[in-house]
Amino acid sequence: MRYVRELSAGFVVIGLGLAAAPNQASASPVPSFAVNTPAPLVQKVDYWRRYYRQHGYPPVVVVPAPIPEADALPALTPPVVMVIPVRPASCGEYHYWDGERCLDARYNKPYLGPR
Repeated sequence: MRYVRELSAGFVVIGLGLAAAPNQASASPVPSFAVNTPAPLVQKVDYWRRYYRQHGYPPVVVVPAPIPEADALPALTPPVVMVIPVRPASCGEYHYWDGERCLDARYNKPYLGPR
């Protein structure tokens, strides 16, 4: 166990020594073409510009002018059609007809009074 501790301490000391050594890399000068360009090299593009470039712009919505009341046609209301359900011959076991639909008598109490 003692050797593992000494080996770990040695690696730490070597790592700190290498980190403290001077770096030999130096920065290169700025390229000349980047200085003379009028526009920046990186252009910030927002999300919608990229989306529309790939998928196209949405169609232009044209709202029609309202029709004057004098020229408007009279509103024709269609007749109201009532659909009355037909009573089935049998609703089945444990079911009864309540006038509109078959209901389950186990969960809905049927009305047995006078009609």
